[in-house]
Amino acid sequence: MRNAIASAAASLFLLLPACEAPEEAGAEPATGAAGQGQAVARQDDGFSVFLAGDMIVMRPFADVEDPRFLDLVRRMRAADAAVVNLETLFHRFEGYPQADSGGTYMASKPEIAADLAWAGIDMAGTANNHSFDYGSTGVLENLKALRQAKILAAGTGEDLQQARAPRYFYHPKATVALVAAAATFTRYGKASRSRLDLPGRPGLNPLGGPKDWAPNLAAIREAVRNADFTIFSVHAHRQGRWYRELAHQAIDAGADIVLTHGPHRIRGIEIYQDRPIFYSLGDFFYETYFIERLPSEIYDYYGLGDDATIEDLMELRVARVKRLKRRATWEGIGAIVKFKNRGLSGIDLVPLDLGIDKPPPEQGRPLVASPRRGREIIDVVKSRSEYFGTEIDYVASDNIGVIGAGVR
Repeated sequence: MRNAIASAAASLFLLLPACEAPEEAGAEPATGAAGQGQAVARQDDGFSVFLAGDMIVMRPFADVEDPRFLDLVRRMRAADAAVVNLETLFHRFEGYPQADSGGTYMASKPEIAADLAWAGIDMAGTANNHSFDYGSTGVLENLKALRQAKILAAGTGEDLQQARAPRYFYHPKATVALVAAAATFTRYGKASRSRLDLPGRPGLNPLGGPKDWAPNLAAIREAVRNADFTIFSVHAHRQGRWYRELAHQAIDAGADIVLTHGPHRIRGIEIYQDRPIFYSLGDFFYETYFIERLPSEIYDYYGLGDDATIEDLMELRVARVKRLKRRATWEGIGAIVKFKNRGLSGIDLVPLDLGIDKPPPEQGRPLVASPRRGREIIDVVKSRSEYFGTEIDYVASDNIGVIGAGVR
């Protein structure tokens, strides 16, 4: 629970006229699908947040008619807010591919951003190891596409101040803040601070060491003062005791949810101080097969000449990359976190199947898993959460995992 000072500050905030709602200096006003661009009084009739992991989306999906995909969309839309980690870049190759990437070079058509809004996604973390694949221009073009689609983005910006700033989604029932950072990133992809005499560099909000903890925790505390619910989103491929300590400190600072992503596999869930820490929900979309153009560095890496096609490259990549052969890459979880009277009232875990049993051209789009696969996926997160003392039940009638009201 938040301390008395934070609660008093939040109460004072609610007394301000809507037109005077405080904003982070330089932050964009929130304009999410259900928002009105202003803070509104909280209500205690319950609030739900849909969360998902790594979203590497390359294909439009608003016209997909698969019932199991539409079932997932229905659940996202039913939540009061939906938040994902966007691990691709929306752009038209305006920037230059960097000498190093986050593993591959992400490029999705900007119009696909509108499909995120269609599906009910309100906010996206954009700080990850692919944020700088196409340099500062790629960072800015990605933010432009998300802004046009009315998706609020946190974790990257025109400078470090913007990349670190909380973003606010205003729902009629409550205000949700998102602070996003990356512990896994290319060194030169970090945003830099603007000064009075020189603007900073566009890039991501880094979490590269202890020196980055304090300003990120300060951003969380700022978000807590201005929002009803605060989410801290972190891209971290490698985790350890240091990361668990950071997650605990984030919740001690007032965060209601810590959403971790990056391992491309499901990890455990911890309930700390009555607040959830998701150490990885696995993949949400994984469509790297559908990247349409890639720079020479990748062709050189695979020993392909200038006459090679993208199809040649993808064929080699599918054959050689071990991650593409493991089942864990092709499954994930959608988590629906439910609050009542400011307290955590339960978590539903929706098992997602990204199609390991399909040929590569058909893989990557999430479907609500079949009951058999659903139980298997929930069993994975259940076993990996036991270390943290978290109890998860599989509810066969609904094909979901449940962390109940007596959350442990």
